[in-house]
Amino acid sequence: MTAFIARQVLSEYKSIGDQLRFTRLQKGFSLEEVSGRLKVRLEYLRALEDEDYVLLPGGIYGKIFLKKYVRTAKLQTQPFMFLTIPPSKSSPKPKKNN
Repeated sequence: MTAFIARQVLSEYKSIGDQLRFTRLQKGFSLEEVSGRLKVRLEYLRALEDEDYVLLPGGIYGKIFLKKYVRTAKLQTQPFMFLTIPPSKSSPKPKKNN
């Protein structure tokens, strides 16, 4: 009889940050290693895993960092691309035309 080995399974119900963290740990990488590989600041990767998006830089940069992390983790990118990252506190506000 074959022994049963329990494995954690990712599902569509896990959060994005949990999926990133789980995949990184499963592959045996530290957050510092991923940061060096992607050339993305450690605090931004931590913010992605913690889903604390206000800590990410403004504009398109947060979305680019997420996309790079997802591709490096070899996760399916489609579910992540619909994520809306809110502007950071330091993002410049759009100018009003008078």
